Amino acid sequence: MNGMLEYHTQGFNGYAVKYSPFFDSRIAVSASANFGLVGNGRLYILGLTPNGILAEKWYDTQDSLYDTAWSEAHENQLVVACGDGSVKLFDIGVNDFPVRSWQEHNREVYSVSWNLVVKDTFISSSWDGTIKLWSPVRPSSILTIPTHSCTYSTAFSPHSPSVLSSVSSDSTLRIFDLRTPASASNHLTLQIPIHTAPLKPSGMVVSPVGNNLRQGFAPSECLTHDWNKYRDTVIATAGVDQIIRTFDIRNPKAGPVTMLYGHDYACEL
Repeated sequence: MNGMLEYHTQGFNGYAVKYSPFFDSRIAVSASANFGLVGNGRLYILGLTPNGILAEKWYDTQDSLYDTAWSEAHENQLVVACGDGSVKLFDIGVNDFPVRSWQEHNREVYSVSWNLVVKDTFISSSWDGTIKLWSPVRPSSILTIPTHSCTYSTAFSPHSPSVLSSVSSDSTLRIFDLRTPASASNHLTLQIPIHTAPLKPSGMVVSPVGNNLRQGFAPSECLTHDWNKYRDTVIATAGVDQIIRTFDIRNPKAGPVTMLYGHDYACEL
């Protein structure tokens, strides 16, 4: 296989690419026409071959696609996040249409994440300020969690079946534990301001500007985040301010553990 492979999604702009958890030569790409501003979407199933990347199948949708997640239990199934507020389940053994579609979000769905531990549920987040928990075999969502802010990214912890996270336009990283009572802040256990300046070992805040030790960063939209697969308390975030940050949720008041600069534009992980 060549060292560098590429595939052009002609007429569509890619938003997310995910490897199949069952086949290391298969990837899924969710894409949108006109950079996702208006128009149709397309889900590509691509195969990595010695002769390059080949399109095994694609599905067209009536609205933009912003994210995708493979099923952890069924090798042929995956879900997509749609601009019309729907979440759709595709089976690549079935042509043309999704095998299930849920329409509960009131705004664009921007993120989907499959449970890596129990493998029978997935979550979605939307610009409507909610996260929804789903089962592929149920006709409606299992649970709705309000975030009260446009939520760009949500993810299950890869270490726990009941812990999930989100980042939003209000520059906040939230941690939820489904084992807690729903009455306890809708399962919210941690809320970390992403723009907080890091602490010195003495406990003093490190200022990004001047000598004001209490000054942090201006809040900005956080677009994406990811759990560390090897350290179950570490999460990375990134967004509009071009900075990648890592946080240790054991010490949420300490601010970011690391801050990585280098991007010239808004970044995603």
